[in-house]
Amino acid sequence: RRGYKGVHVQHVSNKREIKIFNPKTKQYIMMPEYECVKELQFSSATNYQMTSITGAGETYPEKLPKYKAYAEYVANNSPVPHFAHVSVGWDETPRYKSHIKSVIRENTPENFKAALNIAKEYTDKHNKNCPLITINSWNEWTEGSYLEPDDLHGYGYLEAIKEVFCK
Repeated sequence: RRGYKGVHVQHVSNKREIKIFNPKTKQYIMMPEYECVKELQFSSATNYQMTSITGAGETYPEKLPKYKAYAEYVANNSPVPHFAHVSVGWDETPRYKSHIKSVIRENTPENFKAALNIAKEYTDKHNKNCPLITINSWNEWTEGSYLEPDDLHGYGYLEAIKEVFCK
């Protein structure tokens, strides 16, 4: 409407309520996330990191049922297409020693594959016209979220992607 043809603005979700500034009242208000998405006319939504939507201090297997429940929540509540996002893991203690609670333990290729299957199932059911799934991340070594082969799992994460999407 403003002359920017083809611009797609995506909301990155991590909370059920968002604090926004209301210019009419000059005050901050809490607004349910998807009311905000609708009000601001986002084109789509996604999430950034599994920790932000499932909670901190849990193992990867403990997160999987919550991740699946979140997929159901967005399927039923998002007013715009919601694209699945899968995280390899999370550990930012190399930079912030105090963030030990946010470390995702047991982020093995097998558990990552289970999350990919949840994302694929959601996408196959809800986003057939635009089957997009994002993954965090190729080389976030300082946040413990990387797909690059390493000494611990070798090519395991890449093999998991291949097994889920290249059958």
